[in-house]
Amino acid sequence: MAIEKYDNYEEFLLQKAKVIMEIELFYMLPRHKKKKEWFPDWIHYSIPANEVRKFIIAIDKN
Repeated sequence: MAIEKYDNYEEFLLQKAKVIMEIELFYMLPRHKKKKEWFPDWIHYSIPANEVRKFIIAIDKN
């Protein structure tokens, strides 16, 4: 059951990324793409160290 939920969430995120990419490529003018408020150079987020370890272990197993 957990794998199905993960796959569904992963598919959702992938679909969301594709939609955002399409909007950025085809529907935005160059002046919109240059706005630093909309597209910063760096994006920072926090994740607990134990979650990072879990991801690394999962990647190593595959």
